[in-house]
Amino acid sequence: MMLELQLRILESPRDTSARSALNLLCAQLRRRGYSLQAMAEILDLSREAVRQKTEQVPDELLSHILPDASTMRQTPSPLLERPRAWLTAEEVARARELIPVAARHRAPTPPDSEVGRAFGELMNIYFAGEARGVTTYTMAQQLDLTPAAIKHRMARVRGTLPPSMRPLSTDGAPPTVLDRPGRLGDFSPETTPNPAEVASSPG
Repeated sequence: MMLELQLRILESPRDTSARSALNLLCAQLRRRGYSLQAMAEILDLSREAVRQKTEQVPDELLSHILPDASTMRQTPSPLLERPRAWLTAEEVARARELIPVAARHRAPTPPDSEVGRAFGELMNIYFAGEARGVTTYTMAQQLDLTPAAIKHRMARVRGTLPPSMRPLSTDGAPPTVLDRPGRLGDFSPETTPNPAEVASSPG
Protein backbone atom coordinates (compact mmCIF):
# COMPACT_ATOMS: atom_id res chain seq x y z
CA MET A 1 0.00 0.00 0.00
CA MET A 2 2.86 2.39 0.80
CA LEU A 3 4.39 1.86 -2.62
CA GLU A 4 1.04 2.28 -4.37
CA LEU A 5 0.42 5.59 -2.59
CA GLN A 6 3.96 6.78 -3.31
CA LEU A 7 3.48 5.93 -6.99
CA ARG A 8 0.22 7.90 -7.10
CA ILE A 9 2.00 10.91 -5.60
CA LEU A 10 4.89 10.69 -8.07
CA GLU A 11 2.48 10.45 -11.00
CA SER A 12 0.21 13.19 -9.69
CA PRO A 13 1.98 15.52 -7.20
CA ARG A 14 -1.29 17.39 -6.52
CA ASP A 15 -3.07 14.25 -5.33
CA THR A 16 -3.72 15.46 -1.78
CA SER A 17 -5.79 12.41 -0.88
CA ALA A 18 -2.83 10.10 -1.65
CA ARG A 19 -0.50 12.33 0.38
CA SER A 20 -2.86 12.33 3.36
CA ALA A 21 -3.33 8.56 3.14
CA LEU A 22 0.43 7.96 3.01
CA ASN A 23 1.04 10.31 5.94
CA LEU A 24 -1.60 8.49 7.98
CA LEU A 25 -0.18 5.08 7.10
CA CYS A 26 3.33 6.15 8.09
CA ALA A 27 2.05 7.57 11.37
CA GLN A 28 0.11 4.37 12.13
CA LEU A 29 3.14 2.18 11.44
CA ARG A 30 5.28 4.46 13.57
CA ARG A 31 2.78 4.19 16.44
CA ARG A 32 2.83 0.39 16.11
CA GLY A 33 6.59 0.45 16.67
CA TYR A 34 8.19 0.36 13.24
CA SER A 35 11.25 2.54 12.78
CA LEU A 36 11.60 5.53 10.49
CA GLN A 37 14.42 3.62 8.77
CA ALA A 38 12.10 0.69 7.94
CA MET A 39 9.67 3.03 6.18
CA ALA A 40 12.41 5.14 4.58
CA GLU A 41 13.90 2.06 2.87
CA ILE A 42 10.56 1.17 1.29
CA LEU A 43 9.72 4.71 0.14
CA ASP A 44 13.31 5.54 -0.85
CA LEU A 45 13.18 8.65 1.30
CA SER A 46 15.29 9.96 4.16
CA ARG A 47 14.27 9.25 7.75
CA GLU A 48 13.65 12.97 8.19
CA ALA A 49 11.19 13.01 5.28
CA VAL A 50 9.27 10.11 6.84
CA ARG A 51 9.32 11.78 10.26
CA GLN A 52 7.78 14.90 8.76
CA LYS A 53 5.00 12.79 7.27
CA THR A 54 4.19 11.21 10.63
CA GLU A 55 4.09 14.58 12.38
CA GLN A 56 1.40 15.88 10.02
CA VAL A 57 -1.15 13.42 11.46
CA PRO A 58 -3.13 14.55 14.56
CA ASP A 59 -2.64 12.39 17.67
CA GLU A 60 -6.39 11.79 17.99
CA LEU A 61 -6.30 9.68 14.81
CA LEU A 62 -3.70 7.38 16.41
CA SER A 63 -4.90 7.04 19.99
CA HIS A 64 -6.45 3.59 19.38
CA ILE A 65 -3.27 2.07 17.89
CA LEU A 66 -0.97 0.04 20.14
CA PRO A 67 2.30 -1.78 19.32
CA ASP A 68 1.61 -5.32 18.12
CA ALA A 69 3.53 -8.51 18.85
CA SER A 70 5.79 -8.16 15.81
CA THR A 71 7.11 -4.81 16.97
CA MET A 72 7.50 -5.54 20.69
CA ARG A 73 10.81 -7.37 20.12
CA GLN A 74 14.09 -5.49 20.45
CA THR A 75 14.47 -5.68 16.67
CA PRO A 76 11.02 -5.35 15.01
CA SER A 77 10.39 -7.31 11.83
CA PRO A 78 11.03 -5.28 8.68
CA LEU A 79 8.05 -4.00 6.75
CA LEU A 80 9.30 -5.67 3.60
CA GLU A 81 11.55 -8.72 3.45
CA ARG A 82 14.05 -8.06 0.69
CA PRO A 83 17.85 -8.11 0.36
CA ARG A 84 19.40 -4.68 0.37
CA ALA A 85 21.54 -3.88 -2.65
CA TRP A 86 24.71 -1.80 -2.37
CA LEU A 87 27.21 -0.12 -4.66
CA THR A 88 30.40 -2.16 -4.93
CA ALA A 89 33.57 -1.01 -3.17
CA GLU A 90 35.07 -0.19 -6.58
CA GLU A 91 32.03 1.90 -7.55
CA VAL A 92 32.14 3.80 -4.25
CA ALA A 93 35.87 4.53 -4.57
CA ARG A 94 35.52 5.70 -8.17
CA ALA A 95 32.40 7.77 -7.44
CA ARG A 96 34.20 9.56 -4.60
CA GLU A 97 36.96 10.50 -7.06
CA LEU A 98 34.47 11.74 -9.65
CA ILE A 99 32.09 13.71 -7.42
CA PRO A 100 34.30 16.82 -6.91
CA VAL A 101 34.93 17.11 -10.66
CA ALA A 102 31.36 16.26 -11.72
CA ALA A 103 30.02 18.91 -9.33
CA ARG A 104 31.27 21.55 -11.81
CA HIS A 105 29.04 20.16 -14.57
CA ARG A 106 26.53 22.56 -16.10
CA ALA A 107 24.19 22.20 -19.09
CA PRO A 108 26.61 23.77 -21.64
CA THR A 109 29.53 21.57 -20.50
CA PRO A 110 30.93 19.65 -23.51
CA PRO A 111 30.57 15.89 -22.93
CA ASP A 112 34.15 15.27 -24.13
CA SER A 113 35.65 17.67 -21.58
CA GLU A 114 37.17 16.48 -18.30
CA VAL A 115 34.09 17.64 -16.36
CA GLY A 116 31.71 16.16 -18.95
CA ARG A 117 33.42 12.77 -18.87
CA ALA A 118 33.49 12.74 -15.06
CA PHE A 119 29.81 13.62 -14.90
CA GLY A 120 28.92 10.92 -17.45
CA GLU A 121 30.90 8.22 -15.64
CA LEU A 122 29.36 9.20 -12.30
CA MET A 123 25.86 9.04 -13.75
CA ASN A 124 26.64 5.61 -15.19
CA ILE A 125 27.54 4.44 -11.68
CA TYR A 126 24.28 5.83 -10.29
CA PHE A 127 22.10 4.30 -13.01
CA ALA A 128 23.93 0.96 -12.99
CA GLY A 129 23.40 0.78 -9.22
CA GLU A 130 19.73 1.65 -9.59
CA ALA A 131 19.36 -1.08 -12.23
CA ARG A 132 20.60 -3.60 -9.63
CA GLY A 133 18.13 -2.35 -7.04
CA VAL A 134 20.35 0.07 -5.11
CA THR A 135 18.16 2.89 -3.80
CA THR A 136 19.23 6.52 -3.91
CA TYR A 137 19.05 6.51 -0.10
CA THR A 138 21.60 3.67 0.06
CA MET A 139 23.86 5.38 -2.49
CA ALA A 140 23.67 8.58 -0.46
CA GLN A 141 24.69 6.70 2.68
CA GLN A 142 27.68 5.15 0.94
CA LEU A 143 28.84 8.37 -0.71
CA ASP A 144 28.09 10.83 2.12
CA LEU A 145 25.60 12.73 -0.03
CA THR A 146 21.92 13.55 0.39
CA PRO A 147 19.34 11.40 -1.47
CA ALA A 148 17.90 14.62 -2.92
CA ALA A 149 21.25 15.53 -4.51
CA ILE A 150 21.49 12.17 -6.28
CA LYS A 151 17.83 12.20 -7.33
CA HIS A 152 18.22 15.72 -8.73
CA ARG A 153 21.21 14.72 -10.86
CA MET A 154 19.52 11.57 -12.15
CA ALA A 155 16.28 13.39 -12.92
CA ARG A 156 18.18 16.07 -14.82
CA VAL A 157 19.96 13.46 -16.93
CA ARG A 158 16.74 11.60 -17.70
CA GLY A 159 15.34 14.78 -19.22
CA THR A 160 18.47 15.75 -21.18
CA LEU A 161 17.78 13.81 -24.37
CA PRO A 162 14.53 13.16 -26.25
CA PRO A 163 13.61 9.43 -26.60
CA SER A 164 14.75 9.30 -30.25
CA MET A 165 18.28 10.31 -29.25
CA ARG A 166 18.77 7.92 -26.32
CA PRO A 167 21.27 5.22 -27.30
CA LEU A 168 20.16 1.62 -26.84
CA SER A 169 22.15 -1.56 -26.36
CA THR A 170 22.16 -3.67 -29.54
CA ASP A 171 24.84 -6.29 -28.84
CA GLY A 172 22.81 -8.26 -26.29
CA ALA A 173 25.20 -7.40 -23.46
CA PRO A 174 23.86 -5.72 -20.31
CA PRO A 175 24.25 -1.95 -20.76
CA THR A 176 26.21 0.10 -18.29
CA VAL A 177 23.03 2.08 -17.68
CA LEU A 178 19.49 0.75 -17.74
CA ASP A 179 18.36 1.45 -21.31
CA ARG A 180 14.61 1.71 -20.99
CA PRO A 181 12.66 4.88 -21.88
CA GLY A 182 13.69 7.74 -19.68
CA ARG A 183 17.25 6.49 -19.09
CA LEU A 184 20.49 7.33 -20.85
CA GLY A 185 22.72 4.62 -22.20
CA ASP A 186 26.48 4.98 -22.72
CA PHE A 187 27.81 8.46 -22.04
CA SER A 188 30.66 8.24 -24.55
CA PRO A 189 31.42 11.59 -26.24
CA GLU A 190 30.87 9.99 -29.66
CA THR A 191 27.24 9.06 -28.98
CA THR A 192 26.10 11.72 -26.50
CA PRO A 193 25.09 15.09 -28.02
CA ASN A 194 25.97 18.32 -26.30
CA PRO A 195 23.09 19.05 -23.86
CA ALA A 196 23.25 22.72 -24.86
CA GLU A 197 22.62 21.82 -28.49
CA VAL A 198 19.76 19.51 -27.50
CA ALA A 199 18.17 22.16 -25.30
CA SER A 200 18.29 24.75 -28.09
CA SER A 201 16.96 22.46 -30.82
CA PRO A 202 13.31 22.93 -31.98
CA GLY A 203 10.76 20.87 -30.03
